[in-house]
Amino acid sequence: MRKTAIVALLVMAGMSGPIQFGVSYAQPAPEAAAPSAMADKDTAMKTLADAKKRFRFMRSKSSQDPHAQADLDRQIKQINGVMAKLKKGQDVPQSDVDAAVATPPGLH
Repeated sequence: MRKTAIVALLVMAGMSGPIQFGVSYAQPAPEAAAPSAMADKDTAMKTLADAKKRFRFMRSKSSQDPHAQADLDRQIKQINGVMAKLKKGQDVPQSDVDAAVATPPGLH
């Protein structure tokens, strides 16, 4: 009786494994995620303006390190580009806004 019960449990465990394995790869449709990936224009503009102000302040107070100043200039230029797209009414992914407002490495 024990052997039969053990075999039955092993068979049930073996049969439920593939079902759980297949379910773990279920993903939402790409269309469902697309609208949330776009930045809200008003919030993005405020975030970009605040970051631009902060980077300008950091540049004015930074040391004479030309690499640090160039990194900050690059970030300000990237912010200006994203803001120009938003002003034209173009859709901008949230990832572009996040990349533009990220502090360059080594300047925290």
